[in-house]
Amino acid sequence: ILNLFQCQSTEPFWKQCIKFCSKVLGVQAHTLNTRNSIIFGVASNHKDLLPEPVRAFLRHAYNCFYHDFSNVDVKDAEFHWQTTYCNAVESFRNAVLRYGTRLKILYTTRRYSTLQGIAPEEARDRYPQLITMDPESNFSLTGGFKQAIAEAQKLESDPLRAHTQ
Repeated sequence: ILNLFQCQSTEPFWKQCIKFCSKVLGVQAHTLNTRNSIIFGVASNHKDLLPEPVRAFLRHAYNCFYHDFSNVDVKDAEFHWQTTYCNAVESFRNAVLRYGTRLKILYTTRRYSTLQGIAPEEARDRYPQLITMDPESNFSLTGGFKQAIAEAQKLESDPLRAHTQ
């Protein structure tokens, strides 16, 4: 399994994923070890679990990686880490949007019932690096997350640029 992280074709993908975790999710890069972070969800010290958003993103990244890398053998496809990375970031974005939508539905349902009219504050403030939400559960992605999505899409559309990074 170590070959999946150290292979010349896949290593740039994992480095970009770790960079995303550091830049967008606010985890110190030195606490992330590619192998331990992805396989076990733990920091470099082998004791501390990584924050939930980091583990979630790495799961999305691994799922997209596994799908695309399997297609190299199954469908004779080429592996382009830029496309896989963009798919992982977009998959993660969709999950965050589903979370926001779920809380919006909860707010709407409670508004017309005898329950408290708003989603719990802990739920609204659960992922401050990714999504902002007001008491009525109107939400938007954070600027840093939107920027990372745009960068991933640009990276996918211009693979030659990736070689200069």
